[in-house]
Amino acid sequence: MAQTKKVLSIIIPAFNEEQTITKILDKISNISLINNFEKEIIIVNDCSTDSTN
Repeated sequence: MAQTKKVLSIIIPAFNEEQTITKILDKISNISLINNFEKEIIIVNDCSTDSTN
């Protein structure tokens, strides 16, 4: 019997977050989830005018 993959989707809105986006992503990446959940990180950039890509 195949097990279902468990995924937690994390949606991050980003507008002009050039100074902080890597810090946020590092913190999220370092979190371990329980019960074999995997992380899916979705970044939504709404036309930033800085170097947020």
